[in-house]
Amino acid sequence: MAKIKRGYDEFHRLWPLQLEFMEQHEQLAPSVFRTMFSDGSEIITNYGSAAYPYKSALVGPMDYSLIRRPQAKRQTGQHRQKVGWERGGSEGRL
Repeated sequence: MAKIKRGYDEFHRLWPLQLEFMEQHEQLAPSVFRTMFSDGSEIITNYGSAAYPYKSALVGPMDYSLIRRPQAKRQTGQHRQKVGWERGGSEGRL
């Protein structure tokens, strides 16, 4: 049951990113990569054997850290609302 809970917690933390575009993926250091998303969020992935400091986070070895932007949530909400309005305005016609 503990494994299921950990899996759920992991998914719950990352699920908002499924609606975002991956804007950039770059190597920061050997074995350390940054993925940036359209809402301003970043995931720092450390494949190395030592911790890696990034901004206010310390990314452990063989781990990742999600850095969310507070304003990003509002932008994402506005985008979804705008998309919903445009879709509704077209009445589903192509």
